[in-house]
Formats: sequence, structure tokens, C-alpha cells
Amino acid sequence: MRPNRISILAGICLISAFLVSSARADDYNPCVDTKEADARIKLCSYAIDTGKLTADQHAAALLLRGIAWRQQGAYQKSIADFSAMIRIAPRSVNGFIGRGITWRQIKELDKAEQDFTEAIKVAPDSADAYFNRALVFNLKMLPERANADLTEVIRLDPKKEWAYYLRAMNVLRSGKFAKSLADFDQAIRLDKEFSDAYYGRALALMQIDKPAQALPDLDFAIRRNPENAEMYRVRGALHSDAEEYDKAISDLNQAIRLDPSDADAYRIRAGCWIQKDEYTKAKADIDKTLERAPDDAKALKLRKLIQTLQKL
Repeated sequence: MRPNRISILAGICLISAFLVSSARADDYNPCVDTKEADARIKLCSYAIDTGKLTADQHAAALLLRGIAWRQQGAYQKSIADFSAMIRIAPRSVNGFIGRGITWRQIKELDKAEQDFTEAIKVAPDSADAYFNRALVFNLKMLPERANADLTEVIRLDPKKEWAYYLRAMNVLRSGKFAKSLADFDQAIRLDKEFSDAYYGRALALMQIDKPAQALPDLDFAIRRNPENAEMYRVRGALHSDAEEYDKAISDLNQAIRLDPSDADAYRIRAGCWIQKDEYTKAKADIDKTLERAPDDAKALKLRKLIQTLQKL
């Protein structure tokens, strides 16, 4: 999967911030043109210190340096630059969005929400502002409010695939599996390589008893994410349900190799070993399951079953 996707998403919503319409002083050009964070901090600092910048250029240099500070993990310096920018340009949507992203990255979710709300007041047609606030609502475990914002994002920018994907995931988690499919489908139509959306759609299809349709989506997701333990475990469970135990064991072996702490993978593999009459291997996997999850009811039940079968 893409991951933790909030960390990636946080960086994609300010591309427009780099486009500043004002006369550029010679000292200002390198600050704008440089992409590497360390160099940008130095060059933007130099441009600011010259005192030659127009107000718009000064604000833009602070914005760019604030982003660079955040990329370097210097969050308080990032916030200070965005705050200074907002003082110079109080109607700048990018200033509020930039500071809000930094607040969100350091888990100051109330402050992040406040900044994104201010951005929406300044620019009610900013899809980026609604999108970033939706991410905050998701982190606050407020999926209905997140989906309201994501719906507004889709109205403003119908080609934003991540909005469809995140809305679908919230609907999926609410138990409305079939309802989530339309948004997963649309996310995939917009980005044929969107492996997270294929994986999410597979989960929804499995929940509505359509494993044959789910399998190609899982295959695609795993090809794009060959180091993702969860995906192997889910596909292993699907193969197990289909009584394809060798395929299931192969996937579960991979899941366990990638994440030895995954109790579910051991338990599902134990069930496969039972079906193959490999009770010693099944017991070993159940023991490993219970080492990691001592109260796993399914594992405890399987342990009793193995004990009974070994006595026959």
C-alpha cells in the first residue's frame, strides 16, 4: 500500500504554492527555483535577509522556506515561517494550508483543523483545503465529517482520485461494503496503477462474498507492493476459504516472513495445516499465534481441535 498514506498525501497539496505571480528580484529567483530542502532554506534565508523583496516575494519566500523546514523535520521553524507569511498576506490560502499540514504532522489536530477551516473561509473553492481538513477528520476518527469534506473535494475537483479512495475506505469501515465499490471503481478509473484502491476494492468484494472478483485485485495490489505482509495474509485467507491450501500456505509464509508478529497469519496457516492433516505444524503455528495474541478465541478453539485430532 502507499502508505501510510497520510505522510505522502500531506506533500501533494501545495504544488500550486510554488507559483507566485510577482516581479522577481535576482536574489529571489534561486529561492524559488531550488528544489532541495537544505539549499532552499539557505537561498530563501539569504533572499529574505537582503530586505530587497516585495511583500509578495517575501511571503512566497517564507512559504517555500516553511515547506523546506517541514521536510527537514524542523516543525517549529516551519510554523514560524508560515505564521510570518500569514501576517504579511493574511488572505493567503497557501499559508494556512502550509501551516495546517505542519500542525497535522506533529499531531496538533485541533490547530490543523482551525487552519484548514481558515483556508476554506479565504478560498471556499479550494479543493486542497477541504482535502487536508478531511485528513484531519480521519485522524480524529470523525469519518462522517471527513466524507462531507471529501464530497466537497470531488465536487470541486472530480479527478482527485485520492478523495474517492479515502471516502470509499471510510464507507468500507462503516460496514457498507457494496456502497464503497463505486468510489473504489472511480479511483481506479482515474489512476489505473492505484494499488491501494485495488486492495480496498478487494476487501469490499470479499465482504460481499465475491472472492473470485476480489482475487485479481489482490494479485494486482501485491504485484505493486511485494513487501506488504497484510496483502499476502488477506490473499492467503482467500485461498484458504477456497480450499486451495497450498496457495494459502505459500502466501502466509510470505506474510510471516515480512511480519513475524502477525498472529492472524499464523492462525490462518494453522487452519491450512489441519486441512492437510499436518497436526504438528498446525500446533506449532497455534502456539506462535497464542504467544502473540494469548486471548485469540479462534486460536484457542483451534488448539482444542488439534488436541482432539492428535488423539485419533
